[in-house]
Amino acid sequence: MMTMKKPEVRTLASLEEERDPKKQKVMHRTNSWVERKGTAVVIASAVSHQSDKHDKPTHLLLELGGVPVICHVLWQLSLGGLERIVVVIGCFGDQIREQIANIQKQEADTFSGVEIEYVDLGVRYRGGYSASILEARKAVKTDEQFVLVASDHIVNEEILREMVEVDLSREGDDACVLVENDLKGMVGLPQDIVCVQLRPLHGKDRVYAIGPNLPTYGGIDAGVVTCSYAIFEELQKLQGGKSFELSTALEVFASRGSLKLQLTEGRMWFAVETEVEREYVEESLSKHGQTYVLKDGKEVRLVGLPKRIKTSPTDGSEWAEFNVAKWRSAVFTTNTFFDELYKDTTHFIAKLCEERGGAKNVLLVEVGCGTGEALLPLSKFAKYSVGIDFNPNFVSFCNKHVVTPENKDRLTFIQGDAQELDKILETQIPKEWSIDSLVKVIVCVGNTVGIMPEPVKQNVYKQMLSVAGSKGCFVVVFWNGNMFGHAVQHFYYKNPQLCGKFKGDSIDISTCTLTTPSGYRTHWTTPEEARSVFETQIGAKVLNLEEKGKGVLVSGCK
Repeated sequence: MMTMKKPEVRTLASLEEERDPKKQKVMHRTNSWVERKGTAVVIASAVSHQSDKHDKPTHLLLELGGVPVICHVLWQLSLGGLERIVVVIGCFGDQIREQIANIQKQEADTFSGVEIEYVDLGVRYRGGYSASILEARKAVKTDEQFVLVASDHIVNEEILREMVEVDLSREGDDACVLVENDLKGMVGLPQDIVCVQLRPLHGKDRVYAIGPNLPTYGGIDAGVVTCSYAIFEELQKLQGGKSFELSTALEVFASRGSLKLQLTEGRMWFAVETEVEREYVEESLSKHGQTYVLKDGKEVRLVGLPKRIKTSPTDGSEWAEFNVAKWRSAVFTTNTFFDELYKDTTHFIAKLCEERGGAKNVLLVEVGCGTGEALLPLSKFAKYSVGIDFNPNFVSFCNKHVVTPENKDRLTFIQGDAQELDKILETQIPKEWSIDSLVKVIVCVGNTVGIMPEPVKQNVYKQMLSVAGSKGCFVVVFWNGNMFGHAVQHFYYKNPQLCGKFKGDSIDISTCTLTTPSGYRTHWTTPEEARSVFETQIGAKVLNLEEKGKGVLVSGCK
C-alpha cells in the first residue's frame, strides 16, 4: 500500500518536456515517444466534488505556481499524449479560453499536435456537473470512448495515458474509473467524496459498488473516468430526478459488472479545494491535505490522499466485532501476497465439485466466508452454495451485495457458529433445496482455521467431516508453514494494519505461530502437519494434499 506523502505541486517550468512535432508524438519522462491519441472531455463549467450544486467554478482560474488550475489540467493531458481535448465551459468561459490560449502560445512545443475544442454553455449556465457532461454529447461520436476529467483534478500523465489505453469494447464494458486505494493514508476528504467498493479476489479490475454514501469501501474516485457513449444514455435517464449524478450512472454500470477500475498505484494526483469551500468540508475532515498559499495570499488545499477508515475497538482480536471495511482492506492487501494461492484454491475446489456432479448434484458450504470473495466464483461449480460466518457484519454485507437477483435462488449466507454446522444446515437452508439428496463439499479456505482457538478448531473439523458424510468431502486450505519466516518479514511486518505492530518475541518459528500484542494470532501449517491433522486429529482419509507456494491444500473424507 502507498505510504503517506505530500501531494506534488509543479510549476509549468518544472514540467518541461521535449517533443518532436514532425512525428506528432510527445516525449514522456521515460524518454520514450508516445503516439498522440484519444479524446479527453474536461468539465470546466461546474464544481466537480459538489457534483450538482449550481456553484460557479471560481477555483479554475486560481494560480498554482503562477499558472491557473485549468491550465495545469490541460498541461497534464498534453503530456499524457491526448490528441483532442474538449473543454466544456459556462460562466468564466471567456477567461478560461483566454488563459488556455495564453498557455498554448507560451508552451507551443508542449501543446503541438493537440486539438482543443470548446462546448460553450454561456455565462448564465448553472446546470451542475452531470448536466455539463450531457452537454458534451455533441462533441463525442457514438462509437467513441473518451477520458472524462474533472477540471480541479491534476493527475500524473502516465495515469492519463493508461486511461486512454483502456479498451472498453474488448469485454463490453461501459466505463473505467480511476481509483485511489490507499486506505491507510486517506486525508482531506469532503463528506460527499465518491467511494468505491472493490472485490479484488473476484476481479482485480472490477468496481463492485460506487457512490458517496457507501458504508464500507476500499478506495475513492480520483476524478478521471474513461467512458463509452453509454454514460450519456444513462445520465439522460437520470436527468430531472433526485439522483442525477455521475456516480449514480457509474453505480448502474457497477451493478451489471461493466465498470472497470484503474489504480493510481501511488502516483501523483490531487484536487484543489478553495478557501470558499473550506466551511463545506471542514467538519468532515479527519486531517487536512497540504495547504498551498497563492501569490495573492489566498490559501487552497491540495487533497489527494484518502482518510483512514476507523476499525473496530479491539483491533480485530474479537472476530465478531471485526468490521467489513477493515476486512476488505485486509483482503486487498492479502490478495497481493497470496494471488497465486487464491487461483490454486479456486481450481482445487472447482475440480472436486465437478468430480462429484458439480452444478447438478453438489451443495458447496464455506465455513468462515468473510465477505464472499472466495465463495462467489466457486458457486457456479455447485447446484447450491452456502457461506457461513460467525461475524454478523460480514453476513449482512454478503446478503446485501453478493447475493443478486440472478443467483439468489442458489446462493445464501448465514450467520452462525460452525461448531453447530449440522444444525445450521438443517434449520436455515431453504427446504426447496432438498439438500439431503445432494453431495456435500465443505470448505474452509484462506487459513481461516489458523486463527481459530484450538478447542473451536477441533469442533469445526469434526463438524465438517460429519456433514460431508460418506459421499462428500471437505477441504482445508492452510497457509504453508515452510513459508512462515518469509511471511512474517514480507507480509505481517509490512502490513501492521492487519495484525497490529509486533516485535521478535511475538514470533515462534518452531511452531510457525505469530501472536501480536493486539490479540491477533495465526498459525501456519507445514504439509507434514496438515496430513497429521487430517489422519490423526480428525480421523479422516486424505484424498489429495498439494503444497502450492504459500499454501497447503488438503481434501479428505470419512
